[in-house]
Amino acid sequence: MNKLTQNLARTWQKNFQQWDRNGDFAIDTSELFQNISDSNIKGKDAAALAVLYREAQNQARRAGSEESLPIDSAQIENFLSQADERHLDSAYAHYFSKIQNTSDRPYSQGLAPSCGFVSAAYALERRQPGALQSMVQENGGMLEVTFPGAKHTITMKPLTPTEQALHTENLGSLEKAWGIHESGQEIGAIAKARANQPERPIKALTGNESVTRTLPNNLLYAHLNRVLSAKKPGAPTLQPPPIQPIIKEIQNALKNEAVVVTGTWKGPLPTRGLQSAHAYTVLACNDESIQLRNPHGMGEPGDDGENDGVFRLSHKEYADNFMSVTMEQRPS
Repeated sequence: MNKLTQNLARTWQKNFQQWDRNGDFAIDTSELFQNISDSNIKGKDAAALAVLYREAQNQARRAGSEESLPIDSAQIENFLSQADERHLDSAYAHYFSKIQNTSDRPYSQGLAPSCGFVSAAYALERRQPGALQSMVQENGGMLEVTFPGAKHTITMKPLTPTEQALHTENLGSLEKAWGIHESGQEIGAIAKARANQPERPIKALTGNESVTRTLPNNLLYAHLNRVLSAKKPGAPTLQPPPIQPIIKEIQNALKNEAVVVTGTWKGPLPTRGLQSAHAYTVLACNDESIQLRNPHGMGEPGDDGENDGVFRLSHKEYADNFMSVTMEQRPS
């Protein structure tokens, strides 16, 4: 175990009794969220808590659970022994840099399940720099967040150090407010900042409605034809409609500087480097290809020399991997 991982282990062990708030020798989901919302947990302790939440989320995902499983001291030992030390070290260093405000990955999605929200917010900030910051105002030590498309202003506490580590960089307060908007609760808001339907964050952030189009996916039609052929041999082969009309809609939306968000299919994807069931910002679209951005600010197909999450796909690759595209209906 290297020095950084040893420090992480000592920090977890030192704080375990305090983070186990009910004294049952395990840290459950409720306690994790209470600790994340505790502004007294700072610095390296906050960074270590953020890594613990990350590992708990990974454990829950492997177990097929939507909630983190209770963490006892034995499981902490498992995290340390089974995880790749480089990943633990990288996460710890990154979270600490975010707490210290020395990280340089703006609008890179953190651990909130908010890809649709982050993708829409990134598009809005490109169109109107400063628009996101103007939605957050400080008042008497509290933050007041006003989404243009929401009915009520959200009043909440400023981000704790751990929340700062976990939320999207440069977007943490808005993202936390989005979780409160969706759940009605401040504690645990990070887990509720979902945006499975891009129409909702687009409406909240811009005040405008949007329209969603389903892409003509060649793989989907191949599957449908196999099903039809099995049920009715000799059935006519279904052909996907051309993608060009949707491409034209996307081009017109971008010409009008609309927010455009697109999402991949759930499950294995034919193009390596894409994340399934994930939203991306549409940046540009011409007659040959479409340019997208991964809200993580990294992770992309191919190698263009810059791991910034920005990449291009041909129209065919786009239709093969992506399920739908949602376009803000901006007044002309």
